[in-house]
Amino acid sequence: GPVAGYLARPVKPGKYPAIIVIHENAGLSDHIRDVARRLAKESYVVLAPDFLSRQGGTMKVNPKGGGLSNIRETTPWQNVAEDVESGFAYLNVLPDVRADKHGLLGFCWGGEVTFASATQVKSLDAAVVFYGRSPSPLDLVKNIRAPLMAHYGEKDPGVNKGIDETVTAMKKYNRVYDHKIYAGAQHAFNNDSNPDRYHPQAAKEAWARTLDFLKRHLA
Repeated sequence: GPVAGYLARPVKPGKYPAIIVIHENAGLSDHIRDVARRLAKESYVVLAPDFLSRQGGTMKVNPKGGGLSNIRETTPWQNVAEDVESGFAYLNVLPDVRADKHGLLGFCWGGEVTFASATQVKSLDAAVVFYGRSPSPLDLVKNIRAPLMAHYGEKDPGVNKGIDETVTAMKKYNRVYDHKIYAGAQHAFNNDSNPDRYHPQAAKEAWARTLDFLKRHLA
């Protein structure tokens, strides 16, 4: 079935790289729409799909906005990867999109499926993971072609327990894995709509590093 989404574009006419943003386990939120607009201001055409569309959409599935504990079962990463490929196919026909430059960025559950999708989506030129688990089985990273940047909060043991093994695997297959653990930061530290988790210093640094990374690989 159809997948809805939020599209953000630069104001100035031109041809721009395309980025898909994958939302957290709460669905397509105002925060993710804001992330899309921030990227559009940096000269990218950005699509933030609602990956809960086939269940009726975020507003129906999750009207109160909390994290969905069953999202991995209802929305497996393989389906997300297929939707990402379809999303890029859609973006490629837009008159202001450069079809030769694709980026993928995700947060929380979206970070996890971004990492996994990078093992399947061959057209990627850059991928950015915010506090997302590594692919399982980890040996899937051998299929990654695009350089990958990952941001982790120090106080996020559930996600961080796999970092050392991921470093080893990415080195084994000679894959680019630019990662950093931010001191004092929790899971979801970039989400400025969540005051309990938001860490301004870590978020500012991670965002700056993300923009530099995207510029280097998509410009």
